[in-house]
Amino acid sequence: MVTPSPIGNLPTGGGWGFRFFPLGLITHTARKLNNGGMPAVFYLHPREMDHLVRA
Repeated sequence: MVTPSPIGNLPTGGGWGFRFFPLGLITHTARKLNNGGMPAVFYLHPREMDHLVRA
């Protein structure tokens, strides 16, 4: 998922985008895409979920 901005598309769908961009921007983009009939696609690396498996 990318968020359009004046400086270009921002990679807000996963990876460092989850850690760098505010949650409000990510949810706004996802809602805008979903309301427009397009799915918001998030991507995760298995390593990012590893701490949940060990818990």
